[in-house]
Amino acid sequence: MITVVELLQEGNLIIARTFQPTPVCLAVAGIYWVISSLLVLVLRNIGRRPSHGRVA
Repeated sequence: MITVVELLQEGNLIIARTFQPTPVCLAVAGIYWVISSLLVLVLRNIGRRPSHGRVA
């Protein structure tokens, strides 16, 4: 017979295994973070450049 405590412990183990981030997910998140940070830096640099357009 399974006790309530054993059932709760097994449920906790299943939840821990299910929601544990995998190394691949962490790697993808890291790559996304690096790319988005680089894009922010590039956009900031573009915004700081003096415009070389014609003066009307």
